[in-house]
This record gives sequence, structure tokens and C-alpha cells, in this order.
Amino acid sequence: MSTDLETLVTSVLADGYGLAVSDVRPGPAGLDTTAVNLEVQTFDGGRCFLKQSPSVAAGAALTFELARQGVPGVVAPLATRAGGPLYRRGGSTFLLFPFLNGKNGFEKPLATGHWKTLGTLFRCVHSCQVPPDVAASLPTETWRVPGVDRFWDAFENGRSGPAQTVLDAHRADVVRLIERTEAVGRMCRQRGWELVPCHGDAHVGNVLVDDSGSVWTVDWDGARLAPRECDLVFFLDGGIMGHDPECGAAFLEGYGEVVPDVQALTYFRYCRALEDVVSFTEDACRSRSGSPEQESAIGFLQGQFRPGSVYDLAVRDDRW
Repeated sequence: MSTDLETLVTSVLADGYGLAVSDVRPGPAGLDTTAVNLEVQTFDGGRCFLKQSPSVAAGAALTFELARQGVPGVVAPLATRAGGPLYRRGGSTFLLFPFLNGKNGFEKPLATGHWKTLGTLFRCVHSCQVPPDVAASLPTETWRVPGVDRFWDAFENGRSGPAQTVLDAHRADVVRLIERTEAVGRMCRQRGWELVPCHGDAHVGNVLVDDSGSVWTVDWDGARLAPRECDLVFFLDGGIMGHDPECGAAFLEGYGEVVPDVQALTYFRYCRALEDVVSFTEDACRSRSGSPEQESAIGFLQGQFRPGSVYDLAVRDDRW
């Protein structure tokens, strides 16, 4: 880790949070290649997780408010010296979180009780009334995938760089994925929806069970106002990863009675598949040629078209 980065972190925590840093080390890496994640220790014995990212403001405002209202299981940012959820310095945005020891749902499968707890947690989130200023900071569901036009233009004109070979090998699937996402999205845009606060990326990798067994949701960068199906798609009918039916049943036991809209679930399943294809293509294109990061992105992209993938499940459950 560079001395310049350590100096910046020390200054940010002193000025923004009134904390003295004793150690800085790399934190757990996520799929967001634009974020910098660091584990920070302070001289008073504290241990925190510092995130620097250009896309955290909306999620920070929402989780800060959810925690203020007592919603359980939400890892919210610690307050700055000014009393807000984030600190800005020189065009960068920083969030400081309490550090939680535990494993996410990829590292260790969630137990039945954890799924039930998640149901209770998301019922609380979806029932929360957020103040107008927080609501105004949240994106509203548009029923379109950001960047899809740019992706389609590059794909059709052979300008998808190192991802082009993979995309060409699955051309029929790519075309179907885009066409179905757009078609179902158009149908959804013609309807009226109840919009609620949503996590927007509630896969099990963003669910942490700490050493005491408590369940936490992390990485709220994709938070938005959307129909509740935006989150429910991760839990019902096998979710986006083919969970066992018992998992969905336990989730509903905690969530309570709900009649999900099948059209919305269909859209959000296709939407997630297309978002992943676009994201991994972009990651492959901006990574250094032949680097481990580029190879990882290509590998993830190839996986989007395998049996059991999000796309495969979307096609299986397409009723429109």
C-alpha cells in the first residue's frame, strides 16, 4: 500500500471523524472495480472499514436513515464529525463502517433461520417511510439497464475488445437477453407501481452472518426506490442463483404475506442478468491486457451463459 494512500486515510479519519489511525491495510475486495476498500485500526482500539467510491451517496443516506429508525440488520455508515453519513475530500467520497467479523452467504451457506431473519429485515426496509430529502437522493426505477445502448453499439460493431469473442460465441443469447429485458421493461413502464426503499443488490454475497450469528446486509450502493420485487427477486422462486425452495419459504415466513408481481420479477431477473453482462464486459475492456483482473472479468462473463446462471433462470421463468 502506498505511503500517499496511508497519509490520505490518516488525514480523512482525523478531519472527517476525529479518529487517530494506527494501521491501514487492504480490505475485502468486491466486484466494484471503482471502489477502494480498506481496513483501518485506530489508536483507541477501534477497527473500521473505509470505503472510497464514486457511487455511494444514495445508499449512505438510506442506510443512515434506516439505522436511525431502528431497522435491524443494516450496516450503516458511522457519523462524521458534521453528523452526516459520508465525508467528501477533493472529489472523492468516503464512508466509514464498523468492522464486522463473519462470513457472507457465498463463503458459508445461510441457515434456515438466517433466511427467516432476512425476510423480517426486508419487510422492515420495504415498510420504512423515508424523509423527503432521503427519498430525493435515491434513484427511481426506470425499467432500463444503464449503459445498454453503449454496450449494444460496441457489441454490434465488434468493439467489445477482449470480451468480443465470448459475446460472439453467445450472440443469440445476448440478443435475446437485451430484447426480452427491453420488452418486459416497456410493459412495466406502462403500469403504476408502489415504490419502496430497496437494497437493489441483495444477493447472498451481500448478506453477512457475524461471529455471534446476527444477520447483516451490506453494500447498499445500488439502493433505489422501486417495487418491492426489486429485492424479492433475490429470494423467491430460487432467487437469481437457484436457491432451494426451503430458503424462499423461510424468507416468506419472516417477510409475511405478499403476492409478488410476476411481470416485475421477470423483468428484474432479466435486468440482473443484463447488468452483469454489461458490467463484466466493461471490466474486461478497462483492465490491463492479460492482467488477472481482465482474466477474472472474462471468466465471470463466460459464466453468465452457463446452465444455472441468472440468464438461464430468467429464460426458465419467463412467462411474458
